Amino acid sequence: MLDKFTYGKTPAAIYLAARLNEFGNPKMSRIVTSHLCRVNTMLNELESSNCAGEMSVRTLSFLTELLRDQLKRLEQEGGFLTSDKTVNNLVSNVIIGKMKSVQRRSREATLESKLAHRANGIIIRDSLTKSFEEVFVPVCKIIDPIDAETLQVKSRAKLDRRGKSNTLY
Repeated sequence: MLDKFTYGKTPAAIYLAARLNEFGNPKMSRIVTSHLCRVNTMLNELESSNCAGEMSVRTLSFLTELLRDQLKRLEQEGGFLTSDKTVNNLVSNVIIGKMKSVQRRSREATLESKLAHRANGIIIRDSLTKSFEEVFVPVCKIIDPIDAETLQVKSRAKLDRRGKSNTLY
């Protein structure tokens, strides 16, 4: 039996743990867990390489978007993990939520870098090569404004609007 926060505190993660508990199939739980661990590891490695200065924010954002497109393609082709469509959708939602967080923080880091250029009065000398002193803002220094609690509040409000009971939070 999985704890309801096994895969995180987002609504999709909570529903995923509940759905896997309904099945009571340890093999399915292991498959889902290993897939989520691999994707989390990949995203964490991408983010840590950006924080170490080995990868630009633009490259991080681009790679995250490629991973997201690949995931969407796998979804459209049919089930990519299990035969249960709901489990596949919930796994995708958990992964996409993490990717969205990286992308939001990438956009914010890019914006902060541009603002730092303007604040320092740095002028781009050559518009083709864009040769200038780059102000590097790593993604790990940016805090995502949308966290699990925010998503839970939005989910509760959506359930209230639809008149459904809130049983998982």
